[in-house]
Amino acid sequence: LNSTYLFYSSDHGYSQGQFRVTSHKTQIYDHVTRVPCMVTGPGIKAGIELAPLTAMADIAPTMIDLAGGEVPANMDGHSFKSFLLGGTDDTWRDQNVIEYHSIRDKPTMLAINPHTGRPEPMGAAQFYSQQPNLFVDDDENGTVLPNFHPHDGPNNTFRALRIVNPALNLNLLYSEFTDVTLPKDWDFADGTINFFELYNCTTDPFQMHNIYQKIPTSTQAILHARIQKTFTCVGQTECAFAPSSWPKIPPFGL
Repeated sequence: LNSTYLFYSSDHGYSQGQFRVTSHKTQIYDHVTRVPCMVTGPGIKAGIELAPLTAMADIAPTMIDLAGGEVPANMDGHSFKSFLLGGTDDTWRDQNVIEYHSIRDKPTMLAINPHTGRPEPMGAAQFYSQQPNLFVDDDENGTVLPNFHPHDGPNNTFRALRIVNPALNLNLLYSEFTDVTLPKDWDFADGTINFFELYNCTTDPFQMHNIYQKIPTSTQAILHARIQKTFTCVGQTECAFAPSSWPKIPPFGL
């Protein structure tokens, strides 16, 4: 153990009733994207809590760095070894990218009509009136289950940025949504983004109030350019993103 580093983490969190979603993981919000990351080993002080944003992509580079290896240039993640061993890094990024491509190819509410056996779009009230004691799962196979809370659909395809920079008073969640059934939407091509969300997580920690339409179009453009650059970056150099490299985001005043 004197020469071993142990990492404990998870690949995602879960919804447990937030936004009326039962246990699932396909959202952009903090209760899904924030996961534990605990590390112990030589040179790491017991009981410390580190503030820098880290992501799953950073774990492999950190392990390589701790083992004395050279992090490959084509890795997007970065080593946070210096933080673990008590150092600092003013160039460390102030954001994490969040991505999800839906696995659905039909609208969530395309249910199986219990009278015809055929899939058809049905509102909840209509479905309940026809079959009040049964609900249809949203996994496209018409399975009858004791509950039905949609959690995913083709247009739940998103890319998002979680931005945290106390020095600049930034604590934001910004996201763009598209529809995975349209070929160009896999790349979030121009004109394919159909919905935006933006949350000031300082004043709105539970991410209940989408303020995207309340900010200037110039600020919207800054956020879009920032997520586009992050979404397409490749490798250690392109994906470094020191906070000083970004255009300043004006205060929202909200």
